[in-house]
Amino acid sequence: MTADPKTVLCFGDSLTWGYDPRSGDKMLRYPFAERWTRRLQVELGEAYQVIEDGLSGRTTAFDDPVVGAMNSTVQLPTSLATHMPLGLVVIMLGTNDAKTFFGVNGDVIARCLGRLLDIVVKAGCGPDGKAPKMLVVVPPMMGDVSGTILEPLFDPVHSRDAIARLRESYPPHRRGLCR
Repeated sequence: MTADPKTVLCFGDSLTWGYDPRSGDKMLRYPFAERWTRRLQVELGEAYQVIEDGLSGRTTAFDDPVVGAMNSTVQLPTSLATHMPLGLVVIMLGTNDAKTFFGVNGDVIARCLGRLLDIVVKAGCGPDGKAPKMLVVVPPMMGDVSGTILEPLFDPVHSRDAIARLRESYPPHRRGLCR
């Protein structure tokens, strides 16, 4: 009898969803095999099941005033319960939190990521009702969005500074910020 594969939940925004920036406002995805979640599946092999739960515009803890409910503190519990038991939860969020209208810095985004980890721990969605292993992937530095559909949403100075600060300040629990 073959053992069930270990389940890896990849929870994130458009980077996890597979948004292809070359598609502009058409909001097209990279082909299935090119997405990082599919490449992860190939690398891990049949002993693992990688679940891609990406949503363009998703934030750590904020509702988007234009798009609506993108708040992971609301969405994550449902995803955890849907796919349990989970061996690993990968969270890749923070880019959308750097949108100009949220006005938050990287330290706030880091605390919000810490809050999501607390949700995972309390959900008991791992093997035997315990917490699964967790991995936070801090978003890559933001490139130039001038002339793209993203330009009105991201201030070239504030948004890049917020992501840069997030990359410096995460993980917040080591600095006593998220508890």
